[in-house]
Amino acid sequence: MQKTYGEDLLSGKRKKNRGEIKQYYYEDTHPAIVSKELYEKVQLQLNAK
Repeated sequence: MQKTYGEDLLSGKRKKNRGEIKQYYYEDTHPAIVSKELYEKVQLQLNAK
């Protein structure tokens, strides 16, 4: 979150956030299509090759 921020409120211009302000990351905001356990098992198999 907060990948961009309002540089100037009057002009409405947006600027890419490159560490100027704190960013947030939200987990589990949507229902998963694949369970985390199944995802981890597949990743182990893919990395073993």
